[in-house]
Amino acid sequence: IFGCPMWVFYTNRGQAITSAGAHDKDRAIIEFQPANKAYRSVALKCFRTFLKVDNKFYEPFSETSDNKKDMRITSHDLTLVETNQKLKLKVEVNYFTIPNEQFPGLARTVKITNLANKPRNSVLDPRNLEEKIS
Repeated sequence: IFGCPMWVFYTNRGQAITSAGAHDKDRAIIEFQPANKAYRSVALKCFRTFLKVDNKFYEPFSETSDNKKDMRITSHDLTLVETNQKLKLKVEVNYFTIPNEQFPGLARTVKITNLANKPRNSVLDPRNLEEKIS
């Protein structure tokens, strides 16, 4: 995979990504935090997903849930998977650097799979980061 490199820090909490950038920590795209602060704040300040399922709100990857969670790390991406058997939902979040471009970028995809036998309406409310790199 070719492209412009960037640094990304992640934890095993929340939706993982705590900070990212292309140059140094003083010009980060997502503000750099030391590990002790990143562990505490990742579930509240970084990427989050909210779903409305059967008129109830649900936040995948929250620290209070006891759903089955999985983290997969490769040399070019990070994938989180949470399966909620009670709500019959599977949520997958994948982060990867943007390949074959002249600029650094972190992409995030969210895939929601309905495991129930009936159709559902869900609302997704992601946090968008719009920053420029100079």
